[in-house]
Amino acid sequence: RYNECEQRNARICMAQCIKCNRELTDVEIGLHRKLVNRGAKSYMCKNCLANEFGVSTDLLDEKVRQFRKMGCLLFAPLPQDTDDADIPAR
Repeated sequence: RYNECEQRNARICMAQCIKCNRELTDVEIGLHRKLVNRGAKSYMCKNCLANEFGVSTDLLDEKVRQFRKMGCLLFAPLPQDTDDADIPAR
């Protein structure tokens, strides 16, 4: 987990889901911070977040699109010529 890597001063360590241990994307980390706790240091993947909230992953993808359009800084803005293709399909 990310916290453990920080404590060991690891140079490269990818955050992992606290429920299923899958490696996380930046979008999933931002989504967890937006929906659960802005100051979180451990995170859930999109699938586990969907299960936790009782919603579909498609709804979470739509929320990410909305947050980006609103200018939320937790999500990198998309280039003008894309259609949210970088939102992970996991």
